[in-house]
Amino acid sequence: SYTRFPKLSVLVDCDNHMILSVLVGAGPKPDINDLQGLLSGLPSGVTIQTLLADAGYDSEPNHKYLREEHGIRSVIPAKHGRPRKDGGPPSGRWRAVMHHLLRTKRKRKRSGYTQRWQVETVMSMIKRNQGEELSGEGYHSRNRQMRMLAVVHNILVCYLFGRFATEQDKSL
Repeated sequence: SYTRFPKLSVLVDCDNHMILSVLVGAGPKPDINDLQGLLSGLPSGVTIQTLLADAGYDSEPNHKYLREEHGIRSVIPAKHGRPRKDGGPPSGRWRAVMHHLLRTKRKRKRSGYTQRWQVETVMSMIKRNQGEELSGEGYHSRNRQMRMLAVVHNILVCYLFGRFATEQDKSL
């Protein structure tokens, strides 16, 4: 049987686990169309140099949007669609670059893609600290609650970083 579930997509700063942008809705649905919505939700003044995303966001238009329209270096594995029968790189300029860039573990580490797990850490932090269930009964109330989870997460991160910073200052 087919069921719908709440879907939370986030854009996270890997340095400090702050959620920069949130997109809520119902799933299951592909992530490929969510990238522009996440970028449009960025606060003014926030700039991104490199965006690491999982293979769900892989498409040539997404790479072009990030690189050519926003000047953001995209690192997204080229896994979307069927692989070529001859084993060659995927179609599209940027997808072929990603195929080459992320081919080995060493290249993935050098490109910075190995830090993508930080997003999974943020999702785990939200579930561990605030619970895995939503109490809202309707679509809109669940969406509001997911946005609130992101806000509370950011407050907790600020509180913890602030507390650790003041403790370090006292020891100096």
